[in-house]
Amino acid sequence: YELGFNFLALQEYQIIVGKYRESPQAKESLFKIGRCYDSLKDPESARRAYFQFMYSYPKDPLVGDALLSVGDSLAEQGLYHKALDVYEKIIREFATEDTVTTRAQFNMAKTYVQMGDYRKAIQLFLKTRWKYYSDQMSAEIEYQIGNCLYLLNEYQDAGNVFGNFLMNQKGEEFVENVSSLLGDCFYNQDNYLGAFQIFRKTVEAYPKSKKIPYGMYCMGKSLKAMSMPESAIKTFREGIQGYPDDDYASKMLFEIGKCYFDKGDYWLAYNAFDSFVRQYPHSELAAEGMIGMSDALLHDKKYTEAINSYIELLKTSNEKKIRQYAY
Repeated sequence: YELGFNFLALQEYQIIVGKYRESPQAKESLFKIGRCYDSLKDPESARRAYFQFMYSYPKDPLVGDALLSVGDSLAEQGLYHKALDVYEKIIREFATEDTVTTRAQFNMAKTYVQMGDYRKAIQLFLKTRWKYYSDQMSAEIEYQIGNCLYLLNEYQDAGNVFGNFLMNQKGEEFVENVSSLLGDCFYNQDNYLGAFQIFRKTVEAYPKSKKIPYGMYCMGKSLKAMSMPESAIKTFREGIQGYPDDDYASKMLFEIGKCYFDKGDYWLAYNAFDSFVRQYPHSELAAEGMIGMSDALLHDKKYTEAINSYIELLKTSNEKKIRQYAY
């Protein structure tokens, strides 16, 4: 079990429970059977083991932990309301066991996040905030509070939480996500210089991160918003060259077209949008790319080509707003 060989451990624990039910080790083995099934991603079997444990040893100190694991497995399966019922039962019936009730509140809060009820989640995270003494858990709580505020589009408050998080220098595993979200908060408050600086620092600090393409995309967007199209184009091109297979490569190519258009380089804008549409015909931005091509031709005073391009857009798009625009 300690080595992580959960399937082998499960077999040994089942032998103990089956053959030596009266031994002191049978109780622990039954609880560990539930843990093994959890690790093996078999939530139904895990719950059966935990319920058997609780039925067999109703006064054992681990009953609260077993019930907590039942709630967690329900939440992982998306059975959120059933999970909440279990957590509420723990808080109600195990009030004297501070550790398990605090964990139940914390896991309940995370379940509300999954359900999209971010305000309720924040309330519960705040309740558990002062009960966790480990740096790891307190760091996760701060991260979750900031993330909920971010998801509520309350960017100033979220930015304050994330800024304090980074200043306190705790929760290393959350720092990259926090930095990225802080950059988003700055961007959404029109603080484009702050956003650029945060994203650049994050990209430099985590050169092997899978989020680098997103960071470069946001750096380019920030530069574009600051009316620095040449620098934005350079950043986008570096991102595309470095990560050609990433989903953000297509978005960066699309943004290059917008940068050229904003500069008034309509022929270069047309070519960028045309390249985007050809390379990514199934992108959610494909229709926007065709609009970019058509508008570039129009502003370049190539009216016949522009008319044909708008007509082609009408043939390919069924979206009402896009069709109205094209007409």
